[in-house]
Amino acid sequence: MSSSEEITADDLISWEEKAFEAVGQAKSDATLASKFYAYLWTAQRDFVALSSQTQGRFCGDIGVISREVTCLFFSESCPQPMSDGSDRYSEAVADLVLAKITQRMEQDKKTAQSYEIKEGDRFWKSIGTFKGIDAGSWQTWLIRSGSQFRLPPPPGYGSREDQAQLRAVKSTLANITDKQKKAIAFWATGPGTKTAPGTWLKVASDAMRDNAMHLETILLLRSVLAMILADTEIAAMDSKYTHWVMRPYMRDKTILTFVPTPNHPSYPSEHAAIAGASPVFHRHHHPIERDRYRDGFQGHRLLGTQHRFKASALRLPARPKLLGSRSRLDFEGLMFPNSRNRSSPSCGVQRPSTMPARSSSGHSVRSSACPPRYSALITRTGPAALT
Repeated sequence: MSSSEEITADDLISWEEKAFEAVGQAKSDATLASKFYAYLWTAQRDFVALSSQTQGRFCGDIGVISREVTCLFFSESCPQPMSDGSDRYSEAVADLVLAKITQRMEQDKKTAQSYEIKEGDRFWKSIGTFKGIDAGSWQTWLIRSGSQFRLPPPPGYGSREDQAQLRAVKSTLANITDKQKKAIAFWATGPGTKTAPGTWLKVASDAMRDNAMHLETILLLRSVLAMILADTEIAAMDSKYTHWVMRPYMRDKTILTFVPTPNHPSYPSEHAAIAGASPVFHRHHHPIERDRYRDGFQGHRLLGTQHRFKASALRLPARPKLLGSRSRLDFEGLMFPNSRNRSSPSCGVQRPSTMPARSSSGHSVRSSACPPRYSALITRTGPAALT
């Protein structure tokens, strides 16, 4: 049994656009969207890997598995089948991959637990349905758990530093420029869009296409990046629902944010975490123009001050390697780099926070030039991730 269809980079681009469209139509939040992208990108990688291993070439209809995974997440915006069902080979390979995907999703459901709700005048209060209250406990892809990078508490409520941060937010809002507003509007990517993880995945996809990368390389790198973004969201949500930090407008009614405020706690900024993980990955795995990731980082920076996250902490690590059956990815400052210096003011969605002298993992930080590392093991028996 075989297939006459050949899998190409154009097929990946086509389904990438369908995935972004499904996320937008479902009005998904960034946390759920990052989870979907990780599953879909991994399923596509495994589909091609199995095809290559059995047929010695990249054959089959990748749309079969792509549609199945999309429908698992967004049944109402599920793409219509693009084949007549006559490609039995593609359906058989898709069934193998889908079995692994659904198995992992079931395990994911078992690990998910809502965090304890903190009540009181000093804690964040939900407006409507909680967003991502169990996301910090979701099954991770590359790190041990969301709590592995749990941050220490921010400055005490009402403390001198706490008050200084609120003043910084108000000052920034009072002096925001049209250029900054434009950057915020582009990178905000709220519900109804591809979301922040999707935007960074698109940046990666465009760069890989521009540099005519091999299909195998594209599949591997985009799936690993999707895993990194999903883990970043999980880690951010773990800290958010551990500390329940109020948003600035809840503290000061004169603060009016430039963009809609997400319905989850303020600390830390998930946009900042995403903006830290993505550029580091890009700089190591494919050529990408500096202004491409610099503009993205600055845009996310304006969206919300990076609690325990500053631009100068984004330093190049030793070059990550993807070799052998057990590969170690080393990224410096991938999620929450620490420093004693203060990060820049936000547009009012969140607030700045001074960096402590200890890293998020509890290890001492000698200086602001020495952010913590984290290492993630990717255990592979071949080019496939789950199968």
